[in-house]
Amino acid sequence: MKSLAYSAFHRLTSTRLADYYSKKDAVDAHMTPILLWDLDDDTDGNVSHIAEHGLTKDDVEEVVAAADRFEFSHSSGQPILFGYASDGRYIAVVYYEVDEDTIYPITAYEV
Repeated sequence: MKSLAYSAFHRLTSTRLADYYSKKDAVDAHMTPILLWDLDDDTDGNVSHIAEHGLTKDDVEEVVAAADRFEFSHSSGQPILFGYASDGRYIAVVYYEVDEDTIYPITAYEV
């Protein structure tokens, strides 16, 4: 079970990102969060996990840079960004906020 402090921190930092994405049209592109990736050959890492869903790091980065929707996962409580990849697929990116400038994509999938 997650601690109360973790939950409060998670909601606070996720709210900052929600605010960021609600104002993204007024934000310069250089303010897009940094994405943390595991090694490509790490079978337990996030790169392998999104590849299982037929997606690439580029797909995820495109969605994060131009997300059009933000919400929280009903199952995990983690924040989710939604947006289009350059090939037109609509993708959900579930992530963990490491700090105010950095996110760790947990998974991504086409919706």
